[in-house]
Amino acid sequence: LDSNKMVQINRVSLPDHQCVYNALSRIFGLGPATSLAVIESCGISKGVRVRDLKENHITQLSQFIQDNYVTEDNLKRKIRQDIVAKVDMKSWEGIRHKLGLGLRGNASNMKTGKKLRFLEMYDVSRK
Repeated sequence: LDSNKMVQINRVSLPDHQCVYNALSRIFGLGPATSLAVIESCGISKGVRVRDLKENHITQLSQFIQDNYVTEDNLKRKIRQDIVAKVDMKSWEGIRHKLGLGLRGNASNMKTGKKLRFLEMYDVSRK
């Protein structure tokens, strides 16, 4: 790998000095455990640095991640669509999302929920 080139996988630049499994967790949707599973299935050892990867390993990693995992923009889009669906069906979680309050049993101070409500008030894209 050329020393002045930055390694990119799924449009995420990976730092050269980090181990591959640690650097892969920079990709939204891949955590440490998933990154470790990805490199094991691609046949890359745990201690290899990003700068030591060959081109075929980079393409293999990129292809494996694209084929088996939902990451980055697709995952963010899916999360947003799920939230919009909950709001549209007026489920309990959807109502809490719309009010800007916590969903999972968090204690809520109404001032916290009202902080950014003015932004949603002027959202005319959806009715």
